[in-house]
Amino acid sequence: MGWVIGISLSISILLTLADYQVQNISFPLFDDSALMAWVDLFCEERMDAKKDFFDEGDVTYVNFGKDKTLVPVVDEYNDTIGNDVITDREKLLEFLELANKSKYKYIFLDVRFEKGYETPYDSALFSLIKTMPRLIIATHRGDGGYEIIDSTLLDKSAYADYRGTFFSGFTRYEFLQDGSRSVALQMYHDLDGKDIHKGRFGFTTSKGWPCYNLKYIPLPYYLCTGKSEASDDSITFIEEMRYKNVGHMVLNRDYYTEENVFDFLLNDKIVVVGDFDDDLHGTYVGEVPGPVLSLAAYKYLKKGLHKLSWWYVTLLLLIYFLISFFTIISLGHVANFFENRPVLHCFIALLGLPLFFLILKVFLYRVFLISMVVFVPTIVFWILTTLSFIQYEKHNNK
Repeated sequence: MGWVIGISLSISILLTLADYQVQNISFPLFDDSALMAWVDLFCEERMDAKKDFFDEGDVTYVNFGKDKTLVPVVDEYNDTIGNDVITDREKLLEFLELANKSKYKYIFLDVRFEKGYETPYDSALFSLIKTMPRLIIATHRGDGGYEIIDSTLLDKSAYADYRGTFFSGFTRYEFLQDGSRSVALQMYHDLDGKDIHKGRFGFTTSKGWPCYNLKYIPLPYYLCTGKSEASDDSITFIEEMRYKNVGHMVLNRDYYTEENVFDFLLNDKIVVVGDFDDDLHGTYVGEVPGPVLSLAAYKYLKKGLHKLSWWYVTLLLLIYFLISFFTIISLGHVANFFENRPVLHCFIALLGLPLFFLILKVFLYRVFLISMVVFVPTIVFWILTTLSFIQYEKHNNK
């Protein structure tokens, strides 16, 4: 009996460690997190809980999706080859000049300042950005062909990329990207004074506590709708669109119903600036604007949900131990039962374990908002059961 306990304990420890490592792989090939969409769909209370978790009370979205301008595009020989549409930098400069006079909490600019797209307002705009505190610019990996127009802006920038799979859109967010802070992590560092550090053996820590660097981010369904409810007639125009058009609503003084409305929009707010009309990314809840994904990841960090839960780890250890233990000690009885029932044995082996771990995945998601990758334990226990069954058959047939 002692050897059974030892083997079972070893398997449970190794699988729990594997669960942590697999969830931190940058490209989890067998990540089926999008399957959790139907869990949210049928669990309204979880959707409400996620709305509370996301908490938009301190956020103002400023939409530049309708405020664009044409700029000439040149090739490597400095010859003009046509025109392209970019964010209106004159309007952006005007907005930031007003914002700089307010008491904003933080500004996240998800605007592309790409090399080769120049405007007459760049010098004044970039100079202002460099002087504004608590402001971060989205940048992107160079392997996608993106190069920022002014390298001195790199000190104010962070990655706004996310990790997906070959089979689905956004499901997981990587906080440390290529060794550098993502937008969400930079906001966590600036606003909350906390960080994530790479440790040994593939572990990451936050203030000395083990945590995940790559995490499934639950998204409320309403994020892809752009709708919200108004509760006060005096600020109805502010709430009638979640993503407020900068030219039509924010900078248009004739549209204001209150003199201090600009302060209302910005004071003590996280201001998210970007294109909420065209910069859309596929997620399990539908198409969501790119800037919202980074903000959702920051909210996840702020709640501390990236930290390793010892309740989760203990539960996994116990479950894996019990499965291993009873698989080994009951092997003889199981083999006798399936001796003349090969079809049933095949059915249980192929569907029983995946179904069990799918139910376990749903349960853990409901309790911890963690989407475990069930491929590894399913395969390991299937191999263990099959090999043990074959070994038992060989022993009996001698």
